[in-house]
Amino acid sequence: MTLAAVLFDLYGTLVDVDERPLSRRRPSVLGVSRAAWMDLLRGGLLTTAFADEDAFVGTLARTLAPARPDAEAICRGLLRAELDAVRLVPGAVS
Repeated sequence: MTLAAVLFDLYGTLVDVDERPLSRRRPSVLGVSRAAWMDLLRGGLLTTAFADEDAFVGTLARTLAPARPDAEAICRGLLRAELDAVRLVPGAVS
């Protein structure tokens, strides 16, 4: 499936996320500060286009924990868990 667009649902009107392991657990799991995560977000992560999941996960791992050989696997697992937690809000049309 090729994505035609990405939608940011800021107020939870279209999708609901039960938990957010990528953004909430990633700093402690990787052993990096929350400030490092926020610096990455503010530095353009949310406005950068990534070719695929591998490119996104690779950027997270290289930027946040370059010395950890398991960083990509950790980030991939957290991303997968977060994506699996997304549900359409009842009544939202997809």
